[in-house]
Amino acid sequence: MSPEQAEMTALDIDTRTDIYSLGVILYELLAGALPFAPEELRRGGFAELRRRILEEEPPRPSTRLSALGERSTLVARSRGADLRTLHRQLRGDLDWITMKALEKDRTRRYASASELAADVERYLHGDLVLARPPSAIYRLRKLARKHWQAATAAALVVAALAVGLVASLYFARDAKRQASIAQELSRDVFRLSDVSRLDSLLSAAEGLWPASSENAPAMARWLEQHDRLVEGREEHLERLSRLRAMALPYGEEDARRDREGHPDAARLAALEQRRKGWSEEVARLRDKGYSGAGVIILADRGLDGRKVPTAYFRRGLTAREPGRFSGLRWRLLAADGAVVYLNGREVRRANMPDGDFFHETQALSRLAGSDLEAYKEAASPNLLQEGDNLVAVEVHPADRTEGSLRFDLELAGLQASGEPIPLIEKAAEWQFQDGGEDLRDGWKLARTKGSTGWATGRAPFGCGFAEGQGRLAELRGLLARLDGEIAVLTARVSVRRTWRFADDETQWWHDGLVRLVERLDSDLAKGVRERYEFARQVRSRTIDGWRALWDEAVAAIADLKRCPPYQGLRIAPQEGLIPLGPDSDSGLWEFAHLQTGEVPERDEGGRLLISGKTGLVLVLVPGGRFRLGAEPAAGAAEMAGADPQAKPNERPAREVEVPPFLISKFEMTQGQWARIAGEDPSSYHGQLRPAENVSWEMCHTVLARLGLILPTEAQWEYAARAGTTTPWWTGADEPTLAERAENLADAAFRQSVIKLGRKPEAYAVETWDDGHKATAPVGRFRANPFGLHDVLGNVEEWCRDWFGNYGLPLGPDTERQVPSPEFHVSRGGSYHRDAEGSRASVRYDRPRDYRFNFIGLRPARALAPASAN
Repeated sequence: MSPEQAEMTALDIDTRTDIYSLGVILYELLAGALPFAPEELRRGGFAELRRRILEEEPPRPSTRLSALGERSTLVARSRGADLRTLHRQLRGDLDWITMKALEKDRTRRYASASELAADVERYLHGDLVLARPPSAIYRLRKLARKHWQAATAAALVVAALAVGLVASLYFARDAKRQASIAQELSRDVFRLSDVSRLDSLLSAAEGLWPASSENAPAMARWLEQHDRLVEGREEHLERLSRLRAMALPYGEEDARRDREGHPDAARLAALEQRRKGWSEEVARLRDKGYSGAGVIILADRGLDGRKVPTAYFRRGLTAREPGRFSGLRWRLLAADGAVVYLNGREVRRANMPDGDFFHETQALSRLAGSDLEAYKEAASPNLLQEGDNLVAVEVHPADRTEGSLRFDLELAGLQASGEPIPLIEKAAEWQFQDGGEDLRDGWKLARTKGSTGWATGRAPFGCGFAEGQGRLAELRGLLARLDGEIAVLTARVSVRRTWRFADDETQWWHDGLVRLVERLDSDLAKGVRERYEFARQVRSRTIDGWRALWDEAVAAIADLKRCPPYQGLRIAPQEGLIPLGPDSDSGLWEFAHLQTGEVPERDEGGRLLISGKTGLVLVLVPGGRFRLGAEPAAGAAEMAGADPQAKPNERPAREVEVPPFLISKFEMTQGQWARIAGEDPSSYHGQLRPAENVSWEMCHTVLARLGLILPTEAQWEYAARAGTTTPWWTGADEPTLAERAENLADAAFRQSVIKLGRKPEAYAVETWDDGHKATAPVGRFRANPFGLHDVLGNVEEWCRDWFGNYGLPLGPDTERQVPSPEFHVSRGGSYHRDAEGSRASVRYDRPRDYRFNFIGLRPARALAPASAN
């Protein structure tokens, strides 16, 4: 980041900012370290980073090298020199060139990249460099160093003529080689400078908030610079390809590490595991006969619904193969009669006094070699059909007495010659145990034998067969799609990602280019581009397009008769907000925050209709004086607002003047948070539930993107009390909260604690039940007199202030001035606290990174001055 970028004005950003970035790269190439130690900058935070860039001069590269300690030797070795030689080479011209590129005053830097490159080439050729003040001694030394051959020739004249000629040719060739190296180095430096410029852009993007018309020009410049970087992508890829041609061989261990370390490796493993599960289910369905694989299924009901043992068997024989199969036959041995069905139609019913039964389809040998149409024309309902054929055999026992039933099934295909081809041979012994009505309680499958296992359960014709086939078809479709996704991921995971080189310098160049190309390939500018489009139109969408409504709002708020609470307040149209009119109960004006979601409408009674897509609704709270904090009744019996439950950190109570401000009617919802932050960290999910499990730092960052802030403690308590002086805005007693005024710890919460296996006596709860064991969707409970919902329940809410004594001074916007800040403040009760812990004056000190599922936020916004628009 250059000094002009650190100033965050975006007024002096030009090509000399790129020169500064090139200087940083040149510095690291020469000294093996950045101008400022990264670990020190990280410890100091962003403010310290800006201060050092703006105010401190970095040490010269030669000085920085000396300060690296033992690491300096490694740096020198990587550059093919010892430490003393490298230090001597850096000291002087290279120090001057680098420091000129890093001048804090941009007017004193090189004017262009070509000017910097020219000075580097002068150094390589032994010429005077422009970066160094041209003293007489310096010029003389350069002249002597560059023309030492001439001086030697003058001294030795003829004797050294031959040697001088050879030396001249050698140094001419060497100079040409050095020039070529310098040109390639120069191109690499400029090419890799895109990395630094991209880093600077990413850092600057964090400052391009909020999406206001004021910031739109800076966003446009940012996008222009980003697009210029993307234009150089092909050149970077070409250089990367040349570098990779010099890489070391790619071994099996490298490939394994690449696969296991790929970002998609975990997803690929999960998909493969899912495929295994689906494949096992397909195998089970095939085993049950749903695939037509020739498996026999036993059921306890026949085709007409009677409870009789029935065997079904299927085979994928097709009439398209008359040369191979000309029919089917089956045989069974049973105690009495049997009914045989082919493809749902009865083909034979027989008594079996001898216990034997044999059936064969009509002979098809005469049709062998016939075409399909001829086959269909000659076929009767008794013949096989095209595709799978289903045979069902109902076995009718003679009576239900103790005994056994021998049940043999043989399935064979007949060749055209009439010779059978054994397909399945099954045998089972069924034992009738009692006379129960349900055959599953009577006939039991006692023994099986054969190569294919029996499968018991529901079978065709209303017995679940269609469902089994449907699930099998569904799984096959899912597996086909899954195989396609696995193939794509496998190809992606198998791409080579490890490139190793013989020297560290080439490795450094390669890895830097890889990072650059990866960043250029990702859509880094998408967020800024969307932000810019919003910022470019926000004024027309919220002010110019709603001019009549804004004129009405401004006039009404300033009118003492129409809006007496505002005491003649004059406001300007607020960019980013759309007037919604006054609340029907409080009379206070409300505004939709466009960037956070859709603009809500009102029902016939004037109530807002909100959903998970609705944006924030801000209430314009009138200014006024109130007593911040609480005092116990003792010693303050006559004081309005005395609270016998007041804690030491809630006093001393003091009078505070609060200017008018805007604050959200509801706690910020999870839908609104996710639309801005890109994720929802909450524990109790629901688009209309309050965002929770968010730290003070997270809230500060997200709200800054919206041009919003957290309310101060004074603003929060003033808004929560809404003109009341009792411990709760509902009154002086806990029972006033029972009529769905606030979502507190109650009977529902107590039951949830018990279900979790915790001791309910460890929690203070109320006796009533508000119907919510944890957070509730915002707006489900009554609003306070300012029209604000859930101020004393649902979730605690972060405040902007540092935690401090009430005696400390307040700033103009009522923010407390704490000399040694340590903790921030959360206010209000929650579903996790009883009525006493949810009083308007209760305050909690929390670390700024503290997160829990009973802490959320209620955004606020300062009023733009009346002259702003």
